[in-house]
Amino acid sequence: MRAKVVLNPITGRGTGARAAPIVQSELRRRGIDFDLVVTKRPGHAIQLAREAALSGYDSVIAVGGDGTVNEVVNGLIAAAQSQGRWDRGEPAGTLGVIPVGSGNDFAYALGLHARDIPGACDRIAAGQERVVDIAHVTDERATELYFCNNVGIGFDAAVNIEARKIKRLRGFLLYFVALLRTVLLYHHAPVTRVVYSSGHMQRPLMLISVANGPRTGGGFMIAPRAQVNDGLLDLCIVDRVSRLGILQLIPHFIRGTHEDKPAIHMERSVHVLIEIEDGLPVHVDGEVFHTAARRLEIHIWQRRLRVLT
Repeated sequence: MRAKVVLNPITGRGTGARAAPIVQSELRRRGIDFDLVVTKRPGHAIQLAREAALSGYDSVIAVGGDGTVNEVVNGLIAAAQSQGRWDRGEPAGTLGVIPVGSGNDFAYALGLHARDIPGACDRIAAGQERVVDIAHVTDERATELYFCNNVGIGFDAAVNIEARKIKRLRGFLLYFVALLRTVLLYHHAPVTRVVYSSGHMQRPLMLISVANGPRTGGGFMIAPRAQVNDGLLDLCIVDRVSRLGILQLIPHFIRGTHEDKPAIHMERSVHVLIEIEDGLPVHVDGEVFHTAARRLEIHIWQRRLRVLT
């Protein structure tokens, strides 16, 4: 196997840069033929992954968090589209993941442990592949992006934006502190229309998560039944609740026991349309996608990515 390793040096508050020599050593110990490149700017991993796929590399290994993985996947898809493979329904390529970021939620969905570089390299060396689903989101600006794990709209995205202001924490603690800050600062719940496979709703909503994987924010089980290969998007929709109500829900979101709570609506769908009277912030795989989206369309592409697990 000939692999291109795409490493994000600033992921996990600089964990990526510190992990670089360890990653190289562990891959060499396992006899993996690889070339390593380091990202230099946001979006760079898309370009690097696309170039690697078009150059004939057997796999592209993302060293970073969910944002890095997202960029690599979008690069693989761009290469597959340019070659006509995507339109033929073929998987976009083969992805390896070495999770060293802040959230690592897609890695969790794959059964990988955060910052366990030797364990991740063992999985890559074993060469066992799994085919998973990929989802796609488009907004009212016609801006589009493929994603692996989830799209968070409203409160979820506000937490993500707040987390970027916190400099000394990482992992679950980072997002937990950001969540507590957001409870105090954010209480926006505009009337929102959500259309999904089995129905629709229109009401004031505080949070909408459209998930391919079960976890977000490094430890919040937003969609506990979600699986990355079941061909479905899992929706978690939260009505407008008080600040006290949010605090009471937090332990349930951590444990994944929120599904039967009165303010929570769980749905499953292959396609989702969301229309918002007032704009809401949106994150895609932990990266800011829109600060005030008014229309989002999301759908699932079944079995479109091979991953080394």
